[in-house]
Amino acid sequence: MFLPAGQTKKSGLFNLIKKISLDSSRYESVGDWSISKTSAYPIKWQSDRLEMSDDLKINFFRKGTTKISINGNKPYAWTIMLKGARAGYSSFSIISPNLTDIKTKISLESLFGKNQYTYTLLQNCSSNPAKGFYFYQLNIPKKIMTWLKLSWVCNSASCVLTLDIYDSWSKQYADLNCK
Repeated sequence: MFLPAGQTKKSGLFNLIKKISLDSSRYESVGDWSISKTSAYPIKWQSDRLEMSDDLKINFFRKGTTKISINGNKPYAWTIMLKGARAGYSSFSIISPNLTDIKTKISLESLFGKNQYTYTLLQNCSSNPAKGFYFYQLNIPKKIMTWLKLSWVCNSASCVLTLDIYDSWSKQYADLNCK
């Protein structure tokens, strides 16, 4: 769940992804950079403007933090980064801090719970329990089809999770090499 200051509404990682993912009914094919309504998007942005990256895979970005809890555990500040062209974002990443209550790789089901979504596992790079990823095609009702790379890096004490979410165009930038 994420708990923005001054609000009591509880929601999960899935709901944050659902809110940021593009609606299937939208005419535009990119997200609006001016996501600043705290009640709709409880993200504390590092800057009030769009920033340019030297990395051509990112191009422009907005970076911030939001509090998220997994399975009702203590909420932590996760980093979120919207990425895309000047016209709007086409992908985003959500990165956890070191999570001491997670010590091994994690599945999509354990993160998203019983919310409404369907997925297809496209690539499985999980042979190393300390570092790996799953790559999914994800369908959330009333949202555009997205591709999600769920990565983890773990040691004996904790794990860091990264969720990279792409639209059909930006998925070409997903690093899918099993190393």
